[in-house]
Amino acid sequence: MGVLIVAGFIIYEIVLRTFFATSTFMMNEIVGYLVAAIGFLALGHAFERGDILRVSLLLQPLSRWPLARLVLEVVLVLATLAVTGFLISYFYGNVERQFTRGYTSGTMSNMPQWIPTGMMLVGLVVFWLQVLAYGLGVALRQIPPSADPQAEAGVQ
Repeated sequence: MGVLIVAGFIIYEIVLRTFFATSTFMMNEIVGYLVAAIGFLALGHAFERGDILRVSLLLQPLSRWPLARLVLEVVLVLATLAVTGFLISYFYGNVERQFTRGYTSGTMSNMPQWIPTGMMLVGLVVFWLQVLAYGLGVALRQIPPSADPQAEAGVQ
């Protein structure tokens, strides 16, 4: 849906410039916000589907030792949760500060900056929850660490 909104906005801008010799004067800004929102909001779904770039260089040699592979997978999940958790706390601080101070873009759109930053924060939280669910599944042996058959190829 976000890609369709971006495409529609670009077409609208082209029509304005071609037929009416005017512009919205904020297409670049709005499209930039939408692209960031699309990217961050898609993280959790992409992870759940296995569409995130995954480097199996560390896991592949451990195929012969399932317990070692399980432990390494859990450690990698914990590292991902820690890094993503740090990003969530950073983005939350930004959203809170932008909201309380009423910070806007300072451009013609005067967009409240907590809105695009908040969308990125929501995407990070959904991704963190997906990684947590996956990690719990692996740790409780509900999901085998080698459940992804393409992971054995090295890099997907």
